[in-house]
Amino acid sequence: MAVRFPFIILFFSYLNLGVAAKKDKIPLAHMTSGGSTTLFGVMQELAKKFEREHPDSSFDITESSSGEGINDLFEGKIDLARASRRMNDAEISRFKAKKIAVKSFQIGYDALVVATHSDLQKTLKKLSVDEVKKIFGTGEIHDWSQLSPQLSGPIHVIVGRESKSGTASMLLERLEQLHFVPNARVVNSTTRQAEEVTKDNQAITYLPMGIAQASSAFIVPIETADGLIVFPSRQSIKEGTYPFYRPLFFISHIPIRGDVVKFLQFVLSDQGQAIVDRAGMLPVRSKEP
Repeated sequence: MAVRFPFIILFFSYLNLGVAAKKDKIPLAHMTSGGSTTLFGVMQELAKKFEREHPDSSFDITESSSGEGINDLFEGKIDLARASRRMNDAEISRFKAKKIAVKSFQIGYDALVVATHSDLQKTLKKLSVDEVKKIFGTGEIHDWSQLSPQLSGPIHVIVGRESKSGTASMLLERLEQLHFVPNARVVNSTTRQAEEVTKDNQAITYLPMGIAQASSAFIVPIETADGLIVFPSRQSIKEGTYPFYRPLFFISHIPIRGDVVKFLQFVLSDQGQAIVDRAGMLPVRSKEP
């Protein structure tokens, strides 16, 4: 099924953003953002460009996880949470219980790729969705010899923290699993996952497409249930043929402060979406590839 891109109004009205309309110029200020590692780099690039055009603005950008970013927003520690997944029911209920209003703004899409050490590129031609499930979820596949007669040795599964990571929760959901295999090596960020898989030629992990492309890891093509072998790309995400993709969000309190409104307008402008595109993600306001 093809990805359906939401209709985006480039210049949000203050009413739609929960901000009272004013004729006065909006004074820009210091903005804070925390959350998803996947969106850390693109947030830095967006902030740099915005600061160049608005010298009276500044940013403090931290890196943690989608869950921690949403929690920091709940506690009032940041202005914008970054999330590589939708807010879950428990998070939504928590905000509602305290009568804290928030709004999610989708800024793009991202593929989640399966990655191994580059040494495996010549022998591991593909993995099916079912094989990915048996490696990361059930543990039924635990040795490389089960995937190719040219390979041998235990598979070292590297994962992120299930309870906080949007990337981890997305993969578990798509694989219909509650947890990763018990013997998986747990690290605290997708950046660290990329580092680990490029050092260990027996390792396998999952990564955001942009982080994987920036590393020396081998991105494994995925075979779908109908036998189609698909490589993650903007085209396959847009067509909906690649099975592991997810929406990406910035989340803010409402009413939204004026400077944050202006920044969100920039993020969804042609300039901002070009930065999202250069980060290896599919812009939400995508042109035909």
